[in-house]
Amino acid sequence: MTPLESFFKNFLEPFCYLIYAIVFFLKFSRDKFFITKILFVYYVFATILLLLASINAMRIEQIDNNWMYNIFYLVTICVLSFYFHEVLITKTKKTAVTLLLVTNVVIFIVYDIVLGHFFGAFNEQAYAICFISVVIYALLYFDQLLRNVTEQNILYQFNFWLVSGYLLYF
Repeated sequence: MTPLESFFKNFLEPFCYLIYAIVFFLKFSRDKFFITKILFVYYVFATILLLLASINAMRIEQIDNNWMYNIFYLVTICVLSFYFHEVLITKTKKTAVTLLLVTNVVIFIVYDIVLGHFFGAFNEQAYAICFISVVIYALLYFDQLLRNVTEQNILYQFNFWLVSGYLLYF
């Protein structure tokens, strides 16, 4: 395997999260919002966790790293739910975010803790529900933008680009 193939196979996702961390570091150094700090810490944590998982996947003895991805899943849904809860303004949309977060956490607890699959299995269904939840969050955000049109150029809004990236990624 060439070094470029190895990079794309093993290290592209941690590299992307590192780019996100750098963007949020630059954003936080300019405006000191709590949500920006939370997202910066999340992306640094995700970069390190995914880098360790990628390194473990490259080893000859193939150390099981499903537990790392299970932690990543739980932290991702919690942080992104918090972000969208802060960004969305109506009570109905905030309630939808809360319900989806509770659903994801319950699925995590039942599958990974109660059934004991935390260390042994990759839960595709939980990831799918997590990804669908983030897509729903993004659609709720875009609905909010369409309902609350302002004179400001949407292309200059950081949240618009961030949520657009989330919609594309998830």
